[in-house]
Amino acid sequence: MCRKYETLAKSKNGIIQWCYACESFHLGFGTFHVSLSTEQMHGMKAEMDFQLEDKMGKVAENEKFFFFTTESEYVKLAFTLNEIKECHSMISESLWLFNTLSLISSEENEELD
Repeated sequence: MCRKYETLAKSKNGIIQWCYACESFHLGFGTFHVSLSTEQMHGMKAEMDFQLEDKMGKVAENEKFFFFTTESEYVKLAFTLNEIKECHSMISESLWLFNTLSLISSEENEELD
């Protein structure tokens, strides 16, 4: 059960939190919620990086074009250009803050040794 978490990013359409209990990111955006490992979060960001570069200027702002496959083969997340920009920004901010907090935590642990 997720009781201790850190909010890493927030926007008008979503939130990303780090759960200390299950050691995963919780991404809520629009009408969906997914739990992602650190590796999956980096993978989603990398795929968004590629899609944004590939599709920028080629698709309408409200056209659903990015489909992220989840662990369930029957569930895919669909984004418009505006949604992917917003979610990508949140993911980038979250990963940066997560890495920063991890560094601070590891330095504090080294000082205790």
